Amino acid sequence: MPRLSVKKPLSLLLAASVCTMVLSTDIFACTGVYAGPSTTANGSTYVGRSEDFGPNFAKQFVIIPAADHKAGQYLEDDYGFRAPYPAHTLRYSVVMDDPSAYSGRTKIPFGEAGINEAGVSVSATVSTYFNQKVLAEDPLTANGITEISMASYILQSAKTARDGVDILAECIDTYGHGNADVGNPNYAEVSTVLIADREETWVFEALSGHQYVATKLADDTVSVLPNAIMTQQVNISNENIVASKGLISTAKAGGFYVTDVEGDDEIHVAKSYSEGYAYYASYRYYYGAYLLNPELAESTEFVPQPAKKTAKLYPNASVEKTAVGLFCLEYQPAASVAGTIDLMTLREVLASHGEGTPYETTSANVTVEGEPMRAIGTYSQNEEHIFEIRKDASIPNPVATVEWLAMAPSEFSIYVPFYTAAMTEAPAAYYTDSPDMFDPDSIYWLFNEIGNTGNGNYYRVSEDGIYYDRYGNEVDAKTAEAVLAYLADEAYVEEIRQYMDAAQEEVNAKFAVDDQHMLSLAKTGTYEEVLALADALAEENALLVKTLASVKLSLIDRQVADFIATLK
Repeated sequence: MPRLSVKKPLSLLLAASVCTMVLSTDIFACTGVYAGPSTTANGSTYVGRSEDFGPNFAKQFVIIPAADHKAGQYLEDDYGFRAPYPAHTLRYSVVMDDPSAYSGRTKIPFGEAGINEAGVSVSATVSTYFNQKVLAEDPLTANGITEISMASYILQSAKTARDGVDILAECIDTYGHGNADVGNPNYAEVSTVLIADREETWVFEALSGHQYVATKLADDTVSVLPNAIMTQQVNISNENIVASKGLISTAKAGGFYVTDVEGDDEIHVAKSYSEGYAYYASYRYYYGAYLLNPELAESTEFVPQPAKKTAKLYPNASVEKTAVGLFCLEYQPAASVAGTIDLMTLREVLASHGEGTPYETTSANVTVEGEPMRAIGTYSQNEEHIFEIRKDASIPNPVATVEWLAMAPSEFSIYVPFYTAAMTEAPAAYYTDSPDMFDPDSIYWLFNEIGNTGNGNYYRVSEDGIYYDRYGNEVDAKTAEAVLAYLADEAYVEEIRQYMDAAQEEVNAKFAVDDQHMLSLAKTGTYEEVLALADALAEENALLVKTLASVKLSLIDRQVADFIATLK
């Protein structure tokens, strides 16, 4: 996700107390994950990501219907990108922001995750940053495509994952990669996109205004993507690499070309284009590797060092401190992990605070020598998604992918399964017309409040120190502080986690039964019957998790009320 300056929630002055502390600093915390089919327990591919922007900012899960378009109709966004629609666009889903949260803007979808009716899944994006030499040579373009529109642009027409790669590549060739922070000439945010189908998964890194590289991930590897350019040494002639024509020549012209291997088609992408590996990225890479390959984690020098110590290795780094690495775009999991990875494994990765390591963090920012250590699991997560892509050829394409969608922080939420490629309408509980204030009918808001409680933010606090409850009512400061201290007890927080773990198991058990029904129908029934069942199961699952979340939040509120009564 982009820096906080891009999104302006109406409730900014009522931000959570921890969020208030960090609003003056940059937030870089989205994390992508991948597990190839040879590494998982059931032979599925898993692709996903956590979106970090901050609490109290609602997401919507919607289905965009297929449509026919006349010549002269355009896909447009509020940051200047404009491209003609193809004659026909596919049905697809997005997990998006509510446009009403933006002052004077109406077209901003921020479609962070989606899948289309052809079975192509897109997770967009993990924000990354290029160095100052790249900024000087190939800056972002004024009206190029940005994170705001990438998922929609790909999903509306991609028939395969590789098709999606080519569509985004051609778009950047034609329009460039845009500047989401309009008017800031020094802006350096670029994007990493995951594009997958049942045959393959690609990591597409947009590196500058016009350069990019995409890598087809191996079946026997895993990947954890923090906010950093991760592609290492590549040969751009490799069939598993798609690169812009100017990838190497631009680096050479700008004086930032680095390669560890001699050859006209060779380049070390990260050393050439990236800003380096700062605290906010290096620790999350380490946490993910620790869970998937502890030996690799232990051998990685992930604590950033002063630039002068790493200048020979990273001559183009533009952060003050960069970690040495070795950082791998993809790697094989440990032998003890290989063949065991599933939804719950990656749920743990996306909720990780570095438990079991010497560098465990809390949900809030933790600093080492004045620099921020960021967990993967943090109070600022506002949705997570994991696409479970079944490769079994006997499973019909409309139900081959299960999208597991969670709202609010991963450790205090439930991943809900949807046959999204077969859905025609998302459950009403995933829509809210209240983008920044509590809505009891919204699944996002219910989990947001539970997450706030688990992260010590049951009350909001304004910049001048006034406390408010979730409905905007002022709360006595002494009472609020006593309640927050009561809720901060680790045993209380752990009880919330355990409730969510049990609720997740209940959802998983229901899915196991539902999936047998769906797979049977998909093989014998009509396409229309499959779509109808996908919509019906989505409603059932939404009702289940809404009930589970409502019960838990009501219990929390009763416990708070009982505690307040003891103060009188």
